[in-house]
Amino acid sequence: MIAPPRQELARPSLAMNLRAKSTVLSRVALRNFKGHADLDLDMGRITVLIGPTGSGKSTVLQALNLLQSSLWSDGGVIAGSGIQGHGQFVDIVTNRDEDRQVAIGVDGHKRIKTEGRQDVGTDFSCRMTLGGSHCPPRMDAVVDIRCGPAPPPEDAMRLEHSGGAGKTVVTCAGSHGGGPVPVQTSGGLAPRMQADLASCPATEAFRAIFGSGEYFRSLLGDLWHVPFSRVVTCDRLPLEYNGSIMSQNRAQAAASLLSHISGDNSVQEKISLLMEEVGLKQIATRTIPATKGEGSMLTLDFLGKESHNTIMHEGSGLNQLATMFAMLAYSPRGSVVTIEEPEIHLDPAAQARLMGIMVRQAVEEDKQVVFTTHSDHLLYPLLAHVKKKSCPLECGDVAMHYFDTDESGAVAGVERLDINEHGQISGGLRGFWDADMKAMSEVLG
Repeated sequence: MIAPPRQELARPSLAMNLRAKSTVLSRVALRNFKGHADLDLDMGRITVLIGPTGSGKSTVLQALNLLQSSLWSDGGVIAGSGIQGHGQFVDIVTNRDEDRQVAIGVDGHKRIKTEGRQDVGTDFSCRMTLGGSHCPPRMDAVVDIRCGPAPPPEDAMRLEHSGGAGKTVVTCAGSHGGGPVPVQTSGGLAPRMQADLASCPATEAFRAIFGSGEYFRSLLGDLWHVPFSRVVTCDRLPLEYNGSIMSQNRAQAAASLLSHISGDNSVQEKISLLMEEVGLKQIATRTIPATKGEGSMLTLDFLGKESHNTIMHEGSGLNQLATMFAMLAYSPRGSVVTIEEPEIHLDPAAQARLMGIMVRQAVEEDKQVVFTTHSDHLLYPLLAHVKKKSCPLECGDVAMHYFDTDESGAVAGVERLDINEHGQISGGLRGFWDADMKAMSEVLG
């Protein structure tokens, strides 16, 4: 999917999941990013990454987070002499070899509504390349716009963006003239574009995605990341606090979520309903009146039957779960949500109920859920959903990848596990059942 430096970017596959109403990633590829010198992953409606500690599972989510943060930062992916939230270039390149280029790429499908309310499909392949201080970051993309599985020529369009050239070339077909049309990447559509392209669903889709010049945000702006470190570490915030929930500073992002929750009753209600479903407490924000030394503050309370506690005085399980549910509540329908170890600090029964919520988010909210886990209390309920075909969830909707390490602990490879229609995995659930049986035999023996 990702071409080597200075070679042509691969064309996106047209065999995408047409049930998607917004963004679906079909493939993720990493080159020279941390422990992955060459990694390609097929993605599902639900994608699960399992394997030993240190095998590179979280690295995949970190790469997607880096790609997402580069789209929403005014300063781009490079902040000063470092890379946002990831240290220096030498800290992310494989084997700390600064002569290599790092590439993060995704293939996907996005369905959009045009001004004429027609449903238009787009298949895209995007790549971000980093090469240290001597090679500034660049974004490249190929996007195919089509108005159905087999559109007529006049309803198809291909766009190719080269980050180095600083412009987009639109290859038109049929009534559009069949030749390349250069389009500026900022300041809206070029005048020639407005004049040369006849109105049709494909050009309407083009204008919807690329009219502002921020087309990477249009294609990949629906990526939401829930990090492993998501505990709120402050018990109160200024009433006017206005941080970013997408901040690379984990403490600031968690505090920002608390602030945003306080001003949105509908989100509070969604989080409370999800907390109740897991069998835990509801939440409510509370304003603390101004005192002589400080202005009005706000805090988040967990409502128990006999007592109310602020978020700082509850256990880590409730604290981190409120943050994760807030991200699920804020992420719009059709978005991609990545979660590092959803199970942390939760008991087995709560984990099983949490898996049911994540399945419904994927199916009913049309979200793509990607998560890492070390817990079979999440995996077995997921496989049970596949067997029951609940929601409905089928075996083809779930992509489960096993990440392995060698004797030295280095990343050794990734294998996609085969899940059949009965929720059974060929060869068993590696790293779980065998470990349980070994421990049990030692106890009983």
